[in-house]
Amino acid sequence: YIDLLAVVFFFEIVLRLITRLTQNIDGTPRYPLLSPIYFCLITPVFYFGMWVFRRHLNDAKDAGYFFPSLDDCSTEECGNVTRSAWDSIFDEHMWDIWRVIDFSTISWTAVYHSIPTLVALALFSLIHVPINIPAFAI
Repeated sequence: YIDLLAVVFFFEIVLRLITRLTQNIDGTPRYPLLSPIYFCLITPVFYFGMWVFRRHLNDAKDAGYFFPSLDDCSTEECGNVTRSAWDSIFDEHMWDIWRVIDFSTISWTAVYHSIPTLVALALFSLIHVPINIPAFAI
């Protein structure tokens, strides 16, 4: 899967170079919206790159660049069976994560000691939006 990582490393290196090249002499960013605009352009640049290199979406799907669809059953393969959204999301593979985890290797003491931090993060995430979103209007 090095080709999947290569795309991520390419975008990261380009962002770091652009950020470094556009700094003021004192090290402050000259363009504060550079990173958000850059992140918004990643998807169009990816599709443009696929167009330039004449790659088809099916090739990219087969290579693993896209998440698999929730319902991989087509009418030719599975007959006329239609699955609801509930059945597509909550299928037998949903519980695979619990088969992979070995609970005997978990430090339950560390989990117990991290509960106050988890509660603090949850509470902070609840108060973050009402406090900071109005501040963006200033």
